Amino acid sequence: EQGSQEWLQCRIGIPTASCFSEIVTPGGKLSASREGYLGRLIAEWILGYSVEEFTGTIACERGTILEPMAFAAYAFHRDAEPRKCGFCYRDEARMTGCSPDGLVGEDGALELKCPETPGKHLVWLIRDVCPREHWAQVQGELWVTGRAWVDFMSFYPGLPPFISRVKPDAHYHEALGEHLPAFIDEILQARERFAGLKR
Repeated sequence: EQGSQEWLQCRIGIPTASCFSEIVTPGGKLSASREGYLGRLIAEWILGYSVEEFTGTIACERGTILEPMAFAAYAFHRDAEPRKCGFCYRDEARMTGCSPDGLVGEDGALELKCPETPGKHLVWLIRDVCPREHWAQVQGELWVTGRAWVDFMSFYPGLPPFISRVKPDAHYHEALGEHLPAFIDEILQARERFAGLKR
């Protein structure tokens, strides 16, 4: 279950789709945040706990509270029954993964956001495309799971929901395929180097 100790342990020390933008920008270039993210993942592996355990945000708490309402709104507007999802690994190596908010049928996934302000939600509704700040995460979920599409949904109580169906972007997936293996190799080399420090 997302948010559980088991779920947190699955994520320790490996790149996840929610942070792919820290490795590869939405434009497909190496991110300036890459080194910092690498260091954070190695530190998590050595220390044995997720940094995110201690960095809960208002946005995350809000999303947790509103998630049941958002799920119900999605089911109504799409006439679909999304299923809760835990942690998905890309392959048996278990060195990268993601956590979609739901799986839809055999082909789709669902990524929910509950923005803190109605203004942000309305801007997304007006623009009518998956927001750039969440593009890498959504594409990462497609890359990891192999699903055909992700419905990005923004939910704010009292306003119409925003739902954008996102399909795989070949250019971004090619960039992930090029840069993620090298990033993972660096993690594995660091693990070998610092194995004696692991708790």
